[in-house]
Parts: sequence; C-alpha cells; structure tokens
Amino acid sequence: MEPIRVLSFDAENPDENIIAMMKTLHNTLGRASKDHDEERFKIVRQPGGMNLRSRRERTVFQREVAIHQPDLVVMGPAYKMGAKGLHGESWEDAAAEFLDVLDQMRTKYEFGLIVEAHTSKGEGIDPQGSAYFSQWPEVGLGLARHKENEMMIDVEEWRPNRIPGLGWPKSMVFDPVWLFAGTFV
Repeated sequence: MEPIRVLSFDAENPDENIIAMMKTLHNTLGRASKDHDEERFKIVRQPGGMNLRSRRERTVFQREVAIHQPDLVVMGPAYKMGAKGLHGESWEDAAAEFLDVLDQMRTKYEFGLIVEAHTSKGEGIDPQGSAYFSQWPEVGLGLARHKENEMMIDVEEWRPNRIPGLGWPKSMVFDPVWLFAGTFV
C-alpha cells in the first residue's frame, strides 16, 4: 500500500507506554521499508482526556489536523474525548454532538477515521454508551481475546460493513517486532 500520513490522538495511555511501543515500531519500519518517513506519523498524547465538545479543545484538535494534514486519524478512547454525558446530560445527547464534531472535521479535512471505543464489561463487543456509536460508523469492529491462544486476538464485526471489499483480518497475533500480525484465514 502507498504510505499515508497518520495522526493519532491518545487520550488515555501514559507517555511511557506509547513511547516504548512506538520506538519498537519505528525501528522496525526503518529497517524494513525504504519508504519509511517518521514525519508521516504523529502522536498527540493527552492521558487525562480531550473533550472535543469543548470549543478550546476542539480548536487544538483542528489545529493539529490542519498542520499535519493526515490521511488517517486514529483516536480514542471515545469516552475520554467528549462522548460521555456530563451534569445529567444523556449519553445520547453527548454522543450526537461528539459524532457531529467528528463528521464536520473528517468532511472538512478529508481524512479517514478510526475511533477506539470501549465495551461495557461483560456485554459483548458493541461500543459502550450511546446507540449512535452502533449506528454511526461505516465499519464496526471489535477485538476479543481468543479462547484458546492468549497471544491472539479475534477481530469481529459488531455491525454490518457498509464498505464492500475491505479485507479485515480474522484475528491478530502478538508479534515482538511488528506489535501484531493479521491472519486472514
């Protein structure tokens, strides 16, 4: 595949975790690809969360998108980026506004979007919170621990795929060099 520009907004993980994981991946990419350019990938870390429903924090998000000009934005988790109800507000109202912000941004700046959403404990792989999260995406994938192999994660659809012809792996196996490797059979 052609290399693309990626911008990641991490609203949960401590800096040390991200830096250690990305250093391994960066070193692997540098050895394995003549096309590797570290300028194509940027991470914005805010472990305390980032409320995209706030005008100030939405401006920070938009500024990063405008400067980096990504083909793909990876962000999450959704509940730490403005999708939760505050002060008695319903999940539905919060999610509708949050997803509207994302739709406006991806339309204006023309990027693909992957949003991490957590599941409710013990309730399958559907995203936690509003029903909007189940209706909104073009593709809805969930990750579940493989029952027989602790080094494997199953990839399952939790909503019908609206984009035909996409080749998602059936599972992923942890890999010490590439972080994970997809299996398609």
